[in-house]
Amino acid sequence: MRKNPWIIGSWVFIALVLFHICGTIYGMEAPENRPEPPRLFAIPKGEVLPAFVVNLCAGRGFGVEGGGTFWGMSAGLGGVGEIEISTTKTVNRLTEEAKTFPISAFKVQLLSEKGRSPSLSVALRASDWNEWSAERSMFSESGLGFTVGGESLQSMRFDSRFTILYGAASKSFGRWRLHGGFTLTDVRTREGYASTQTGWKNLQDLKENLMSGFAGIEYQKNAHTKIVVDVQSVPEYNLDQDTEELAVSRLWLGVGGIRFFLAPWLAIDGGVAYQSNYSGIGDAEITLGANVTFDVAQKLSKKARKSER
Repeated sequence: MRKNPWIIGSWVFIALVLFHICGTIYGMEAPENRPEPPRLFAIPKGEVLPAFVVNLCAGRGFGVEGGGTFWGMSAGLGGVGEIEISTTKTVNRLTEEAKTFPISAFKVQLLSEKGRSPSLSVALRASDWNEWSAERSMFSESGLGFTVGGESLQSMRFDSRFTILYGAASKSFGRWRLHGGFTLTDVRTREGYASTQTGWKNLQDLKENLMSGFAGIEYQKNAHTKIVVDVQSVPEYNLDQDTEELAVSRLWLGVGGIRFFLAPWLAIDGGVAYQSNYSGIGDAEITLGANVTFDVAQKLSKKARKSER
């Protein structure tokens, strides 16, 4: 039997409160050499991971419709570059379903934060071809009203992929740290069709560019706790009822919550996510994740010193 997501959320909330109390009790400055995850909940930062630093993250969303899992792995390259393999979200308006797809990225830092200047980086992220398919039994309430050739839509499928070029900047102001950037997303589809009770229609391949942005903020509550909020847009696929062809638009997604460092190398994230297509707070999703960030060179150096003794 599926557990009530709000019961799960209550336990998450209690855990975060306990984490917050522990962080307050510690009452010391955050370690300056503590490696930080390369992103907030979802958006990137303006800097890259230091050389030989690796970040592993994983988590899950808990919502009325079940939520989804996400994961990622990033590694710093020489202090100026970063490679990433992770997941990203897209949405289908017919089903109001969100899917996470694997994506790879290469990021380069152009400027380091110094004085009044923020840190600045650019990156390219790309996915492979992934399949979207839905039967009428999976359609949302609004999706049930979609028609093709005057007949009710029974099913639809297509392959999609996208490439994202983005620029990100970050700047600290005391306990506050601000993040922001722009995205240019090239969305493509192929081999799509839509079916009715009496026939089916081939859908034209789609190629469209979406320009958007993202923003986020971190507040250092104490040595071990950060309050984090970020906002971004993700692609939302749709069947245009005027042309009866595939279309894509921007869907806004915001997440707010807490990042708690249980150890210098382990951070627990907990928050609430809300999308612009939700109809009320009952649709909100609770997210829980973990970040493991460590310096490979430091670990190898410690092993080498131990072996010399």
